[in-house]
Amino acid sequence: MRKPATKLRELLGVNVRRLRQTKNLTQEELCARADMGQSYLSQVESGLRSVSIDAIDKLARALGVTPDQLLKKH
Repeated sequence: MRKPATKLRELLGVNVRRLRQTKNLTQEELCARADMGQSYLSQVESGLRSVSIDAIDKLARALGVTPDQLLKKH
């Protein structure tokens, strides 16, 4: 089991991965929808990449959620 996210960027990554998997999307499919590279998305999901507010908006739109849903603890 994965440890709880301790930083906001880790929480973002956990939420992006969870939502992507819930929607049965591969990283490649989400990347195409969000217009971003796969290695970038992989780093986001791993909590290794700090992202801009524009990237959060792109991911939220691609996942069909509001940006705040990517930053909430679930």
